[in-house]
Amino acid sequence: MYSTGNVHDVTSEDGHASGETELQPENGGGEEAPVPVRTVWPKKQLDNSRPQNRTIPFNQLARSDQLLDIATNGAKVNRRKLAEELKWLPDPLSLAHRVGLLLKDHEVGFAAELIREAQKNQMNCLVAWNHLLEYCMEKDAQRAAFRFYNDMKKRGLRPNRATYTIMLHGLSKTGKPMGLDPVKTAVSIYRSISAPGSKVEPNIIHHNAMLVLCSRHGNMDMLWQIAGELPEDGATSPDATTYTIILDAIRGAIQRDVEKMEPHEVDRAYERKTQGIQEGKRVWFDVVHLWKNGQFTIDNHLVGAMCKLLMERGSEMDYYEVFALFNQTAGIPILARKPLTDTYNKQGRFQENQEEVEDVPFVDEGDRLLRRPDEEAEVPKEEEAEENFDNLFDPITTEDAPLKRKSFAPEADGIKSHDLFGAMWIPVGNTDLTMILNACVDMNQGLGSGKAYWQNITQEDHGYKVEPDHISANTYLRLLRRGRSSRIALELVRDQLLPIGQVTGKTIHIALSCCRRDRKNINVFKISNELLALMDTALALPDPRALEGYLSMIQILEENPQSLISLNGLEVEGRRSNNLAILGQKLQVTLQTTAIGLLRPHIAKLHEAITKSTAMPGASRGRLPKATQAHAVQGNLALKVMVRTRGLIDAILKPENASFISKTDRKQYEKESQQLRVYSNKESFRHLQDKMSRLIPTPEQILEFHEKNPLEMEAPEEKKPEDEKE
Repeated sequence: MYSTGNVHDVTSEDGHASGETELQPENGGGEEAPVPVRTVWPKKQLDNSRPQNRTIPFNQLARSDQLLDIATNGAKVNRRKLAEELKWLPDPLSLAHRVGLLLKDHEVGFAAELIREAQKNQMNCLVAWNHLLEYCMEKDAQRAAFRFYNDMKKRGLRPNRATYTIMLHGLSKTGKPMGLDPVKTAVSIYRSISAPGSKVEPNIIHHNAMLVLCSRHGNMDMLWQIAGELPEDGATSPDATTYTIILDAIRGAIQRDVEKMEPHEVDRAYERKTQGIQEGKRVWFDVVHLWKNGQFTIDNHLVGAMCKLLMERGSEMDYYEVFALFNQTAGIPILARKPLTDTYNKQGRFQENQEEVEDVPFVDEGDRLLRRPDEEAEVPKEEEAEENFDNLFDPITTEDAPLKRKSFAPEADGIKSHDLFGAMWIPVGNTDLTMILNACVDMNQGLGSGKAYWQNITQEDHGYKVEPDHISANTYLRLLRRGRSSRIALELVRDQLLPIGQVTGKTIHIALSCCRRDRKNINVFKISNELLALMDTALALPDPRALEGYLSMIQILEENPQSLISLNGLEVEGRRSNNLAILGQKLQVTLQTTAIGLLRPHIAKLHEAITKSTAMPGASRGRLPKATQAHAVQGNLALKVMVRTRGLIDAILKPENASFISKTDRKQYEKESQQLRVYSNKESFRHLQDKMSRLIPTPEQILEFHEKNPLEMEAPEEKKPEDEKE
């Protein structure tokens, strides 16, 4: 999407700014749409409350109403200082640059008066006005922006392409403030672009901005009206972004309508989702037609929008169509069985096949059909033919040949890729992989398909081999957790993610949760221990969520002594002892001591970080280096882990376990328990909890981490996309 760029970026005096390729010097516009204005301060109070040489800093302004007041009534500024400023601003370039600096310091009133005064001197102030409009939009002061917009036109300066884009984008981000309907206001601006006498040529950026605005404000009628007015071909015809906006708008409308329904209205919600998906498929029908004929190039955003819409309903056929969609657009084979469509009713629930029974009508003696009186006048209604989209996601061919994959970056040297090759497959990335895996996670029997897709996309070379990131890997781990596949989870972390530096705390956390689900596996303790050891290498500080999950699994195993007899990873002599009570107690102690031995380096790291480093509260987080922020962990959870670890040590030190522990080991456990006692004190715990929201590693710990990972400059940042779940 088009961005108006930074307020300082100015390159010429004809209205162009760096990064603003759409800016044009020509004038144009339409009818002015006035907006009711509410003055916040009386004139006298306004004059007495402001300094004489500068406007009030924005951080002292209570609301955007003050910006509206500046736009309406002007600002009280030192006119001598204003004149001195203008002497050093002989051209539009220097003026726009100075306005950008003033706005950066929130000197809005002085900046506005500077522009107005320069406008009186017949200077072209278009870029400066655009900076001011953009600033107001960024501060959620859309009414003030619209007032400045009208003021600019009254002074004889017509909007350019960038002006319209700024206004439409800004209005899309607002609600419905008093006296301004964002959709109605945007429509007046949008129509003025094509109004008689306008010299600004509307482009697809303006159309897309208007569609985004309609989508965000939930006005689907206006969205379809704007979309229906777009030409079928030419420079302003719909592009991939246009169709992406429309598909996202359909999905948003579905979600808004379903949220208004009662929880028991399952069938009604399903029907609404079905209706929305049908609308989306009509849009995709046009997309496939244009793409196949080489009229535009689809992209990953467009495919992703269609994918998310298909997954909105949640039936097995919808998930299969997601796989068919990526087969059609990226050439990824379908690695799942197609569900039997006749085994699902319209609500998406399983329905057994029933034998059809013939309905025998009532007849008279002459075999004439008997009808009830109220049925005589009934005329059978003609059923509308249902649209058939059964083959919508089938692979397409161009000139009797399958699609090809791009071998170079598109748009090179100003030549569209479809100008050279026609329709092309989209490049496959981690976002696409994550969408496919999410569909597998939501399917009833998606484990096998998910494993096959992971193997195909990340390990085999088909021209679209993808190196996984931690987001796609975590999605795959959630699928493995459903299948209790702890061994595969370990292999994924150890063999695939660790060598490329894509192991995060959440990765270990989800992998260990696979182990808890797979606790009947006799190797689960060994697998968990190896994952815990990998965390010591992969992270500067251990993730408290992973440690807490490991402690929970130890507790689960403790509560089932009979399962410990066959559990691998416990070095115990005399497993075939006749005294099962003693054997069970010995196995429990061995489990606990083995776990403490593996937890010891992680607990020592957390203890050192708490003792030596400074907690990182949210307010001061920005002052820390980015690399340090990336290694931070949740302080509150770290404290809870310390308390639980001491509880496990104290369980080992129970008198009845004395015969199973050597005196040397006992002294070590007593020492460690004493060190952790501070975290069990309520006052100390509360003090530390209030002090830290984020715990950061010490410089020595970060240095040690980089020595273990020489290619790792900083830990991968744990982003939280919309579709990523715990």
